[in-house]
Amino acid sequence: MVARKHIASPMLAKAELQKRFYDKPNLIKIMLGQATQDLLDGDTESFKSGIKECVNGTIGYQELANVTGINDKSLMRMFSEAGNPSIFNCTAVICALCEHNGIKLTVKTGRSG
Repeated sequence: MVARKHIASPMLAKAELQKRFYDKPNLIKIMLGQATQDLLDGDTESFKSGIKECVNGTIGYQELANVTGINDKSLMRMFSEAGNPSIFNCTAVICALCEHNGIKLTVKTGRSG
């Protein structure tokens, strides 16, 4: 499995991420789609990194906590390097990000290789 590089650096400050997402409205769609693909590919580290960027650049952890019913500190921990989010929590976060950003993700099947 090849680790994927995300469009935005995980080290970007929250304000810079927000500006990038504001300046390029299609970027959140690309980033969230890639993070979800990373999860499906079993690349949990890239998934967590991508989700953190999506959260920090758009909804923020406090609002995400309100929407998902998951404590904001728990959300931050589950998407940290040492975090191990359940599939239930991953799905809740992906759905909340999609809803907040007006995105509908679809899955397409195909042959690998």
